[in-house]
Amino acid sequence: MSNDAVIITEAAALQIKEMMKHNEEEGALLRVSVKGGGCSGLSYGMGFDHEVKEEDLHFAQHGIQILVAKEDASILNGTKIDY
Repeated sequence: MSNDAVIITEAAALQIKEMMKHNEEEGALLRVSVKGGGCSGLSYGMGFDHEVKEEDLHFAQHGIQILVAKEDASILNGTKIDY
């Protein structure tokens, strides 16, 4: 079992790599985030980033470099991204 906040399956990693290629974002980092949604609860997001910030956790899975803000790690802990 991984200590990473987010787990990406091999199938998801392949799809993410295709999205990076399609969007000309090869070499980008995948940022997984949580935002407060008010009455509707939390919302989750993913996007490409090019900078590791001091407040980020940075790890890799299946060739994907992943960023998660330290403050989001406990909320995301155990989250699996699959395709």
